[in-house]
Amino acid sequence: MRNTGWWARWAGILAVCGTLAACAPDRGVASGGASRRPTGRVQLVVVAHPDDWQLFLGDVVVEALGRGERVVAVVASAGGDDRPEAFWRAREAGAVASMGAALALARVSTPPGAVKCRPVVLAGARPGSGVAPTVCEAPGGRMATVFLRLPDGRGDGSGFERTGRASLTRLEAGSIAQLGAVDGSGGYRSVGGVAEAVVGVLASLGVATALPIDELATGAWGDAEGGVGVGRVVRVLTHDPEVRFNPLDHADHRVVGRVALAVAARVGAPVMVYAGYSNVRRPDNLGAERGAWKSWLFVAYDRAMLAANGRWSAYAENAWAHASYLGRTYGRAWGVVTPRP
Repeated sequence: MRNTGWWARWAGILAVCGTLAACAPDRGVASGGASRRPTGRVQLVVVAHPDDWQLFLGDVVVEALGRGERVVAVVASAGGDDRPEAFWRAREAGAVASMGAALALARVSTPPGAVKCRPVVLAGARPGSGVAPTVCEAPGGRMATVFLRLPDGRGDGSGFERTGRASLTRLEAGSIAQLGAVDGSGGYRSVGGVAEAVVGVLASLGVATALPIDELATGAWGDAEGGVGVGRVVRVLTHDPEVRFNPLDHADHRVVGRVALAVAARVGAPVMVYAGYSNVRRPDNLGAERGAWKSWLFVAYDRAMLAANGRWSAYAENAWAHASYLGRTYGRAWGVVTPRP
């Protein structure tokens, strides 16, 4: 059921924000000047759906960009529910709009329409050739979003009729032999294959993916200019897969969290995991500024959705819960994941 009071409030915000510049927060993380010089460090954000990073750790992304770090967001699911292709493409447009908003908050100049999207063919990625995620990258490479376009698994992981009940949960459980992207851009025979594809995308973006075990970081980030390897310069941010810390969450979130841990194990990266839907039971913990950052990211996302179809407001689908997410970010350190032999 929709909360009409919250929807009226959100509609008012969207109406006032005729353009993104019209209601951007007065202060971004790099207020008073340009963003800091790029550091060479990379935050790899691995999430399930196109609006997840904005809702659950958007302030963390803005802060990282403001420190001069590079952000690569990997979105595993198209998030199409049981709706037509136009819906998940609108969600992707929303994610790209949020990326532009995050860069603007960090005072990174990105002209309108400057983000370019392209398929990246990963011929060597398991389970075979032809896997081709779509990468949308801002000029200068400070932020990119990777879309794997896997089917939405529904909250319980059972999948939807439109995509033959296929889901990451069922792939992980061995209930299906392969999980194909909704646009036909590739298929995966295991969640390990999904993790390998993410590693391949990192390589295509110029992020090193090989690290000698004797050069592993032990928790603290190393000097990016030292050229040691990905474990020294990349940190993985993802969904918390553990039920005891993150109850109530979407099945896709949990599996994608485990995929991200597999990626971290491949490259020896430290990991931060973040709570999702369970934040509705937690108190607000963000100050006004960080809450404004997250709200602004989601305004950008929702405006793109509404531009595609006036009935597709993500906020309106569960306004009370979304308002809760925007005021709360709960994460914990997982540690450095040791590479597999």
